[in-house]
Amino acid sequence: MDFSGALACAMGIFLLRDAYALASRPRAASGAAALWFAAAAGCGLLAERLSDSAAESWIRDARIWLPAAVIHVGLAIRAARLAGRGKPPSWSVLAPSPVWCFAVVWFVRQALVIWHGWTGWSAGLVFGCAYSAMAILIAFAFRARRDPRQALQLAAVSHCSALLLIPVAAVAKETVPLHGGDWRVTSAVLAGVGAILVSSFAWHRRRC
Repeated sequence: MDFSGALACAMGIFLLRDAYALASRPRAASGAAALWFAAAAGCGLLAERLSDSAAESWIRDARIWLPAAVIHVGLAIRAARLAGRGKPPSWSVLAPSPVWCFAVVWFVRQALVIWHGWTGWSAGLVFGCAYSAMAILIAFAFRARRDPRQALQLAAVSHCSALLLIPVAAVAKETVPLHGGDWRVTSAVLAGVGAILVSSFAWHRRRC
């Protein structure tokens, strides 16, 4: 398990968040898909311009990750407030978050290294297509259990869990290998994310 595994876990959490939000707001599916397409294509173009060494420097730059942490905290607070007011999920829930964008850049960069001949734009579009299709399919499966309040609560938890997936290397001076990592550190981070999700679910179940 390496840094790619941590970002894959983050994308899985965001996928469930977006799918549950779409289940509560199905008319937003086309607009959300277009937004994900555009964001993924833009992230793909950025990934294409980064070399391996530049990607390493970028992925551990505190000037990138620390503002992202602040944005995720703000999004979590907003989602929690909307849930408390009984409002439906807003576009701020469905919009790509900073960690979502970082993960797309990371995975597109990996794809460009593995599959020669691809462009960042095409790899980003493929990623956006796959993500949109999975989110809509999962939303369709959740349609009978849609609950705007729970969707917003899940969004708030997802943003809080994303904070644990911000690598320690973002504020450290040590170099993070682009194609490697410490599986013990990543496992500890994923265990922390799982603990947040389980405790949040148990807390909301006890309140209901």
